[in-house]
Amino acid sequence: MENLFPGSANPSAAVNQSIPYINQAVMEEELEEGPPSILDIEMAIQSMNNNISPGIDNIPAELYKSGGGLLLNKIHSLIKRIWKEEKMPTD
Repeated sequence: MENLFPGSANPSAAVNQSIPYINQAVMEEELEEGPPSILDIEMAIQSMNNNISPGIDNIPAELYKSGGGLLLNKIHSLIKRIWKEEKMPTD
């Protein structure tokens, strides 16, 4: 295989070193946007697949989807709180 990066002993190392900086820049940009809107939360819930095993919380997607506006508002409030405090609540 010919060397596609002349003068570089390990071209993949150079590429891998730049990835954390790209990921960090993307994460910082996302943090500056603010917490997800209630519409973002609703769209995420509606995009969940039905009839699959629940995740670590053991709550099936169908329950989130059938929770209505009250559950949506509670989830949105929780996410805004986590976003603001930058930590998971213990209660």
